[in-house]
Amino acid sequence: MSKITITGINHVALWVKDLKRSVKWYKETLEMEESHGDDRHVFLKAGNQVVALFQAPEGREIGGPHHIALELPDGQKGQALEALRARGIEVSEGRGHFQDPDGHSFHFA
Repeated sequence: MSKITITGINHVALWVKDLKRSVKWYKETLEMEESHGDDRHVFLKAGNQVVALFQAPEGREIGGPHHIALELPDGQKGQALEALRARGIEVSEGRGHFQDPDGHSFHFA
């Protein structure tokens, strides 16, 4: 079975009720710098890591992360996704999101 080597957390993504308000708060209060984003999500630098803020859809409960992105060594994403599948873990198409037993969403960055 293939080995998965997590080297760190790339970013943690949070649901927010008002993206513009939250971005302003993180920048002014925590002095984080904006990395990139659009009208749906904004990535803010937190040292060598990133906090991503995602605009929650209307009616979406706020609390808990949107997802956590795990860092892998370069070129190992495909191998790691195959290792998950071999272990019976369902992996979504596209970005390759998968869930832990409690439903928390992850993907490899």
